[in-house]
Amino acid sequence: MSNLMRHVIRRLKTIGEFQWMSIVLLVATAFFIVSYFGKSEVWRTIRIEVVGRDWTTSYGTTLSPPFWLADAIHSGDVERSPSGGIEAEVVRVENSEDLEGEVLYLTVRLLTQFDKRSNTFVFKGKALEIGSPIELHLANTFIRGQIVDDDAPEEDYEQRWVTISGRVRGQESWYIAQVNPGDQMIDFGTGEVLAEILSSRAVPATTAVLHSTQDGLLVIQNSPAMRDILLTANIKVVRIGETWYFAGQQKVKIGEFIHIFLPELDVEWIWLEDVQGIPFDS
Repeated sequence: MSNLMRHVIRRLKTIGEFQWMSIVLLVATAFFIVSYFGKSEVWRTIRIEVVGRDWTTSYGTTLSPPFWLADAIHSGDVERSPSGGIEAEVVRVENSEDLEGEVLYLTVRLLTQFDKRSNTFVFKGKALEIGSPIELHLANTFIRGQIVDDDAPEEDYEQRWVTISGRVRGQESWYIAQVNPGDQMIDFGTGEVLAEILSSRAVPATTAVLHSTQDGLLVIQNSPAMRDILLTANIKVVRIGETWYFAGQQKVKIGEFIHIFLPELDVEWIWLEDVQGIPFDS
């Protein structure tokens, strides 16, 4: 036995009961402080809406990301720490269109610090909260976005196909001819089909338009050159919370408008008159 070990044993034998209790109390206190105030690393999956500029200072303007940014992001892209470890990984890319341009959502796994005091997950010094901004550096791509779900399912949200019947009001013959059964809307990010036209037919227009003025009076009548389109389509909807959405933030409910963007034509302002496949009150 070495001299050091003999010295340690002799010292331990001189420690009294009260001193042992003090040592145990100090160790327990230190353990509690580390456990309570410390932060543990936890992987957290979130959903981000990618924006083209800082949305917190651009209220009221279009925030759609440019197409070249959307094209540069892919599933499997990662952000690494200075030491080379993975801090963020893109799980899923959803890229479609809306009336203002690109709509880009990312499902991302983040290596966070869980703060037990505030019961929050922290990434790059900021708490993960719905509505808060977030920035990622994926390879050579810089992404700015806002968090729309701070606890997203990694395997994706509940999805289902539903059949909708809708009306597009007041269109000309050339437009009507471009909407045909079999036409599809595609998610540019995943390559998945989002919608498919099942049927389309023209009916007399139900929208009155300004025809002329006579003696200072407005004459409003239905234009014989305009027709309404009655169409049916299968669309893929996603449940977020208690609401079903189509292609981003389009609510799928009777009485709402949706837009289906086909390769040759944007079918906008489809007034939903029937939805088959989800409860009406969902």
